[in-house]
Amino acid sequence: MEHKACSMRKASLNIILSDLCTSLMVLLFTYAGASKLLQQDVFRIQLINVPVIKKYRDIFALTLPIFELLLAVLMIVKHTRVAGLVVSLVTLCIFIAYLSISLLTNSDLPCHCGGVINSLSWKQHIFFNLFFIVVATFGLYTQRSVKLSAKSSGRKNSYQ
Repeated sequence: MEHKACSMRKASLNIILSDLCTSLMVLLFTYAGASKLLQQDVFRIQLINVPVIKKYRDIFALTLPIFELLLAVLMIVKHTRVAGLVVSLVTLCIFIAYLSISLLTNSDLPCHCGGVINSLSWKQHIFFNLFFIVVATFGLYTQRSVKLSAKSSGRKNSYQ
């Protein structure tokens, strides 16, 4: 009986941690997408300085914030949460790679993050994104633990 209670506490903790990680990721992508949409003109101008995107900046200025908001929705919906966390993790890794390459080749980069994140230095940006990579990874781990816990106990996993 004691083992079952311990397993239930662990499962409850995993659900709480998973929800916390997911909530942080939803907050990040909702904030990033909304601030870009609300400051669409500023974001479009900032994209002029990105050589790879310059030619397609009008399309990119609209699709990136919409993508970020859709990603937040994916993470909110329980059945698509894992996919949303995986795509957000990949997106953050791509951004870190882009940022690192850009910093190695050009030190005068504009920030297109929107809102208060604009005030971060590039080093702070990298650590900020690394933090969220850890959050997404931990969120995926706890999601898996919740799923496995429900499966091993024989109960239907209504959380997923």
